[in-house]
Parts: sequence; C-alpha cells; structure tokens
Amino acid sequence: MAIIVWSFALAFLDAYALRKQWDLQGPAAVYFFVVGDVVCWFLLVAALGSSSGVASLYVYAHMCSGSHQCLKHQISVALGWISQGLLTASVQAIIYILRMLHY
Repeated sequence: MAIIVWSFALAFLDAYALRKQWDLQGPAAVYFFVVGDVVCWFLLVAALGSSSGVASLYVYAHMCSGSHQCLKHQISVALGWISQGLLTASVQAIIYILRMLHY
C-alpha cells in the first residue's frame, strides 16, 4: 500500500512541477526522492519477509495440498521479490544521481 501511495504522490508532484515549470533535479527534490524510496524499500522488504515466511509455512506444513489459493500466494510473493529488485535498482540510481549533484 505504501508503494501505491508513494507512486501517486510522485505522479502528482510531476504533474504539478510540469504545470509550474519547476526543476526537479535540484538537491532538495532529490533528497525527497531518496528518503521516500528508501522508506518504501524498507517497508517492502519487511512485508516480503513475512509473506515469504507464511508461504514457506504453508508449503512445509503441507497445508496447501494442490490448493489454488496457495499457488496464488506463492506467485504474489515471487512478484513482490521482483518488485523489490526493481525498487532496489531505483534506490541505487537515485543515490548515484544525488552523489553526482555534489560534484
């Protein structure tokens, strides 16, 4: 849920910046993006850790013998880890941009 809120906040900020002709590449804006991305990354990793634990519990306790619900949960955890990888790349890219602004 935090990722969705963060994405919509960035979309509205981009639209407002386009309307007001702001420059979003200044240090203050980039710091804002870094903090938001890192907070979302930590929340996503925490949620994925607990979801992976539940999925593992279901599989190893044989609670989901051929159930479609278990398969849906496993697919959602796998897609969450893919999302986490993409968000990690985003955090690394924005930190690189922040470092370049100081040179």
